[in-house]
Amino acid sequence: MPVRLVHPHQYRSKDRIMVLRYADRVRHATLSVGTGQLVLGQSPAGYQTLDDAGIAIGDTTDISIEDPLTGAWEVTRATRVGVDQVARGDLQDSSTGGRISFGAGVKWVTIVLPAAKITEGKDAAEAAASAAQASEVAAAAAEAAAVPAASTALTAAQDANAAADRAIATADSIRGDPTEQTIALAVVDDTGNTALELTGDAKEFRVAGAALRRNDDASVELLRHDGVGFSVKLTGDGVQVADQEHVAAPPGIQWAVADGDGFAGMALLTDGTAQIAGLRIGPTDAGGVELRTPAGDLFYNAGDGIGGLTFSTMARDDVAVAWVDAEGFIGFALRPDGTAIGTGLGGGSTDPGAGGAYSDTEIQARNAANLARAAQVARNTNFTGQRPTATYNHFISYGQSLSIGQEGWPALTVTAPFAGVLSHGLSIRSNGSAGTSVWTPYGSDAFSPLVATVTNLLNSAILTPVEQAALTPGSGEAGETPLEAALISLRRAWNNARAVEDDPDRLFVASATGSGGKSLAELSKPSAWHSRIVDCAAKVRAKALALGGTYCIPAVIWLQGEQDYADGTTKEGYKAGLKQIIADLRADMQVGVAGQDKPFIFMTYQTGGSYSNDALNLAVGMAQFELMLEEPDFFLAAPVYAVTDKGGHLDPNGYRWDGEYFGQALGKILVQGQGWRPLHPTSLTKRGREVLIDFHVPEPPLVWGMPFVTTTATDYPTKGFVVRDNSGDNAITAVEIVADTMVRITLARDPVGTAHLRYAGKATFNGNGCLRDSNPARSFFTYEYSAGTGQYAAADIPALVGQPYPLANWCLAFDLPVIDS
Repeated sequence: MPVRLVHPHQYRSKDRIMVLRYADRVRHATLSVGTGQLVLGQSPAGYQTLDDAGIAIGDTTDISIEDPLTGAWEVTRATRVGVDQVARGDLQDSSTGGRISFGAGVKWVTIVLPAAKITEGKDAAEAAASAAQASEVAAAAAEAAAVPAASTALTAAQDANAAADRAIATADSIRGDPTEQTIALAVVDDTGNTALELTGDAKEFRVAGAALRRNDDASVELLRHDGVGFSVKLTGDGVQVADQEHVAAPPGIQWAVADGDGFAGMALLTDGTAQIAGLRIGPTDAGGVELRTPAGDLFYNAGDGIGGLTFSTMARDDVAVAWVDAEGFIGFALRPDGTAIGTGLGGGSTDPGAGGAYSDTEIQARNAANLARAAQVARNTNFTGQRPTATYNHFISYGQSLSIGQEGWPALTVTAPFAGVLSHGLSIRSNGSAGTSVWTPYGSDAFSPLVATVTNLLNSAILTPVEQAALTPGSGEAGETPLEAALISLRRAWNNARAVEDDPDRLFVASATGSGGKSLAELSKPSAWHSRIVDCAAKVRAKALALGGTYCIPAVIWLQGEQDYADGTTKEGYKAGLKQIIADLRADMQVGVAGQDKPFIFMTYQTGGSYSNDALNLAVGMAQFELMLEEPDFFLAAPVYAVTDKGGHLDPNGYRWDGEYFGQALGKILVQGQGWRPLHPTSLTKRGREVLIDFHVPEPPLVWGMPFVTTTATDYPTKGFVVRDNSGDNAITAVEIVADTMVRITLARDPVGTAHLRYAGKATFNGNGCLRDSNPARSFFTYEYSAGTGQYAAADIPALVGQPYPLANWCLAFDLPVIDS
């Protein structure tokens, strides 16, 4: 039965206790300016209002306020003071470290859980404060069976439901009783029955009818459930046990304290280990301590940690030691004063619940942990790479056909929206008439405002609009590339962050140096293509210095992998080859040309769509996925499968659309200094015939969408998922989104042996899938169609024409094993 924790020092109104409330997906727009109260507007699609979430006038919560134009943000405590007003309270964090005075324009106000634990009750005495700290441990214990170890986001304050209201009312009535005025906190179930209590003097803790009391003489008593006398008393002279009954111990037990029915609460085993409430404690061969379950399964080892958590000495003033998970989230900690911080060490629920193998409680607990981790990724401000700090900041793309815009005709970006975004010469590409190993700008080596061009098959001439319109379908001339939209989108974010129309002191230069149909090996040093990208950097730097400016390389954009899918390159082979290419570019270009100490970021898309290959379990896409997780300064912008194409190569709208994804990720990293990861799975577990998948979701909640296959929005029966095991394919009977970050798959039969889950595979789905997030970001460009320009008639898509490119983040393709839950 669910329980809720109630503090007596919580916020009050005349008629009820005002609690600190949290709820999922609560967001409002606001036009308020300055540092004062916020007047709330409408909620965007897919989000709750304060009323929907049960946040009443007088209730308090924590909110983030984000300005999408400037990148400014603030996390603050807030109290709802009117129907459409909230008052900002204690500042938790911000993009500047202080209170933000927001300017004009739309800001987003979203309920969040701050990264740091905030202890309420400033008007309480020391004992009450200790009780508030202890309450977190009590709440974790009360829900241990349903809260995973990593669920640091869940606290007892998350009682935004009707059951919580009944629990609060019950606790209020307890405190209203003159005989119960010494209760500091209570944990009650949704029927009003008290599960746990702590007295106001912090001397007595009651649970299940029994009580643990600390006496004035420093002794500690465990009181009997009838409240008369004691069962066990610890004094300076030893242990007293009331009403002892000595009976022969069972085999294997040397000594035990048992109840009237013979069940042992504490026991000393003949092997020297102790057992308390079913948990065995004993020494290790290395001289440490370990805890085991009654079945003998290891729960804690001094070297291995607790339930997947490892011991850490934290470099923090408020934490002495902690047990943390692999991503650094605290599962359990001790403060310098010895008090505990508990965040729920329990494992998953064993109650199958009404919904199947995974209970709603377990799903919501995992969902909350996923949301907390995603927020932490976005707030990771530890980026130390090269930002665009020079006069001329060079962004270089490298790879194969999609990097140079093959079939990206006709050009769409034919006017330059910003004078501060440039190309070296008249085109983003090199004039191929001078050979492949050197960089030769079109026209002259002067910097020109960046526009898209279409060049002939020999890459030796720029085609006119009339010549572009005369091209035949399938012709391979290079045109619009992702780099034009990427740099222009990034420029908008850069200028907005500086509140200028166009920054005259920091200019961006774009160069596309790849070549169609090239594998990793062909692009590696000492190839002609490697020589050309290094030569490009050297010539752009020379021009920048000749103009009296400075030069740096903030980013290299990588679009490649299609040829390696065709060649059957293994995942490990692709990872090793790409890491070597990056190392050579850092040595020859970052250091050798730019002379910069800070690394450029290396950003790729995920190769996919019709170029995918299932033969080696999506080897190239998985290699890019894993490098994103493993390598510093390696980022993955988005998978490529969702945008419009010409049956492989993208069409001009598809290239520009893909470029908007690159620009979005570059802006978060280089302008806002945030971390970035696209939508991807983080955990896959199975129980019976159910598979439950956790995702990193940049902008929750998850929703189903329809990716474009050429120019047709396409749905798939199982949304792009396939499960196979030792007996072959295991049919999927249902696939459903069950939380903001969770997908549940139901199988036709029990899995046999090792199960693997594949998403966006080639054979069934042509490299596509239907899972995306709810990103509300607005693209710089809109989808264009103009008959008679050379665009295919099928590109006239009424749902897109004239509209901003949708920038929902689509899930990465993957092929991963599913582990037993």
